[in-house]
Amino acid sequence: MTSDHVLLINPDALYWARLREGLPLREQEALRYAFEPWLPVALDEVEVRFAVDSTGEILACGIEHTALQKLIDEHPGPAESVHPRTMPEWYEGAGQNAARLEFRTGAYMSPNASRAIDRLRIASCVISLIMVVLLFVGIERRRVTVINQSIAYETAASQRATDAIGTDVVTRAGIDPLLMLTAEFRRLSLVKVTGQGIERPEAVSRDLITLLAAWPVVIPVRVDALDFSAGGISIKGQLRESGDFDELRAQILAADSTWTESASDLTRAQRGFNFVITIESIGRDGAL
Repeated sequence: MTSDHVLLINPDALYWARLREGLPLREQEALRYAFEPWLPVALDEVEVRFAVDSTGEILACGIEHTALQKLIDEHPGPAESVHPRTMPEWYEGAGQNAARLEFRTGAYMSPNASRAIDRLRIASCVISLIMVVLLFVGIERRRVTVINQSIAYETAASQRATDAIGTDVVTRAGIDPLLMLTAEFRRLSLVKVTGQGIERPEAVSRDLITLLAAWPVVIPVRVDALDFSAGGISIKGQLRESGDFDELRAQILAADSTWTESASDLTRAQRGFNFVITIESIGRDGAL
């Protein structure tokens, strides 16, 4: 910074005081009031600066607002820095750098410094805005990724459910295959499955799989019990309509050519109809 940009004030044109109150430099307001008794004018009329010396004492320096502004206005060049030329002679630290008592701050900040700070603030705002935009873009991309993953999962789950139920059944029913499969699992969880006189459980598993694969999903039926025995299968449940009974029997018997119907019964209940279907397996003996 050239001499034209620095305004040096003679120490005898300034008010000085050494403050021994032990106040820290950050307590500017308390230091101002501690300096006030040393001033010949009101404190509000003086621009004050403070510096701490090597002993920890505070050196106060002040100049009246009108005098400071006059010096700045009369300076031949743009005064970017205004401070005492030297420390007062009576001060033990007279050789210290007087530039610490800079008056070109706060209300007396130079236009160039103010513009630099404004540019810095604008740059900070722009950087903050860019960071917010980047954060928003990152969150949005993550949201889109999660949505796409969710859609892919639902599509895969729906396809698996369709494969398990059957495309034709899903098409005829016109219902979400996941809902159909969930309803079927819930309905089957209520079914009581028993086995009597069975020495080979794998045979029952084969019959159960065959029965479930052939089960007419489109017929509204509730199964109350499945009884697997050495001689066959007994199915007990409820139907809404009596006309569905024959269709249910036909589709079950068509599942395995070794199955024959030994008995069936349909009776009216309080709601719908109760039914019993008993199937014998020709291809099995008592030992399975």
